[in-house]
Order: sequence, then C-alpha cells, then structure tokens
Amino acid sequence: MRPTELIIQLADLESKTLQLMAAYAQLKKEHQELSQENESLRENLRQKTEENKVLRKKSDKMENNFQNSQKITKLVKSIQADTQDTAGLKEKLDEYIQEITKCISYLSQ
Repeated sequence: MRPTELIIQLADLESKTLQLMAAYAQLKKEHQELSQENESLRENLRQKTEENKVLRKKSDKMENNFQNSQKITKLVKSIQADTQDTAGLKEKLDEYIQEITKCISYLSQ
C-alpha cells in the first residue's frame, strides 16, 4: 500500500471514530435523561398510589357511615311504627342525632 492510501484510510478511520464517539455521547445523554424521567415517573406513581390508599380508606369510612345511617333510619322508622309516645320518640331521635353527629365529627378528622 502506498503512504497516501494509508493516510486516507487513517483519516477515514479517525472520522468514523469521531462519529462513533459523538453518537456514544449523544446516546449516553439520552440515557441519563430517560433515567431521570423514569425515576420521576416512579416517584409520581408512588405518590399517586399513596393518595389512592388514603382516598380508599376515606371512601370505606364514608360507606360504613352511610350503612350505619341507613340502619339508624330503619330503626327510627320501626320505633315510629311501634311507639305512640312522642316524648319517648323525641328522646330516641335526639340520641340518634347525637350518634350521627359523632360519626360526622369522626369522619371530618
């Protein structure tokens, strides 16, 4: 091989090496950016999962309270049907209202 051919091949090899190094640097930068985005998304997912747990607990408490309210309503209706004494009925209703107030206070905490 002639020296000029070797110089041309060497220059070509150097050019390709520089291109590979530039491509490597670009891919490395993209990898870092994607890793940061991935970590951010994982953290966001953790937060949303925790929020979901909290909301689910609140929902369960509210559902339980609603079921208790329905039971109280049925009980009041049965007392109304069975009791002609309005004073006793008023006293029972006051007790139920106090119980409902306690439930609402508990849920608002």
